[in-house]
Amino acid sequence: MSRERTAEEGLEARGPSPPPRAIAILGAPVEAGASVPGSAMGPAMLRTAGIVKSLRDLGHDIDDRGDLALPLSLVHAASPEGKAHRFAHVSAWARLLARETYGFMRSGRIPIVLGGDHSLAMGSIGGVARHAAEAGRELFVLWLDAHSDFNTPLTSPSGNMHGMAAAMLCREPGFEGVFGDEPHGFLEPGRLHLFGIRSIDSGERRLLQDRAVDVAERFLRPGILDRNLNDPRIVRRLRRRRCDRAEQQNADQYERGPATRALAFHRAKSWHRVLWTA
Repeated sequence: MSRERTAEEGLEARGPSPPPRAIAILGAPVEAGASVPGSAMGPAMLRTAGIVKSLRDLGHDIDDRGDLALPLSLVHAASPEGKAHRFAHVSAWARLLARETYGFMRSGRIPIVLGGDHSLAMGSIGGVARHAAEAGRELFVLWLDAHSDFNTPLTSPSGNMHGMAAAMLCREPGFEGVFGDEPHGFLEPGRLHLFGIRSIDSGERRLLQDRAVDVAERFLRPGILDRNLNDPRIVRRLRRRRCDRAEQQNADQYERGPATRALAFHRAKSWHRVLWTA
């Protein structure tokens, strides 16, 4: 407890909170990209835990749009060579989310997407990237996760597409059918920053090295975190991580990470301090 109080006092001394912003919350009960069911319950759980009230209590203008749902008939998306399970469903979610997040950005609201498995980032970031390109703005993505998500259908050991989102966004081959002719944006590999990574498959590692993607493995040192969080061009891509020994069911492998409650508190406070800088 003393470590957590010390962290809180230090972070409180950094300055006032960011100004209120207009935010759109959107549920994406996606589990097509995962290996086991359960991710679809994420939006309901986050709302039950009070995310909407917490953001409103901070003074933000919140518009909760509820949950998205796929149409009954999916647009045909040709599966690529290799392993990419439920490709048509992941593609449908990506297209739907890209349209929604792009629309929110155009309307002046910051989209917060409640997932859902990791494959949803193809669409959520794809829509924001489209808006950034049209506005002539550089786009950076800060990716906090235990996995780099840089597999392709030809490198993935499992074929689960929640481990391919970053590779798709960086235009690796094999994902052309995800969007087809649907408008969307991409991300330059040099503008993707991976933090807290503890599990990288061999094929992913080769791609990350070849594309010169910035990777900080296992531990987030506060200096590195602060330097990147203060870059106003960064889009924040957060995935909830457990603390200490809490178990995670929707990952391809069972993990016990190095995170502690104090570090998680530091991350949360740092994000709150800069999340709304645009």
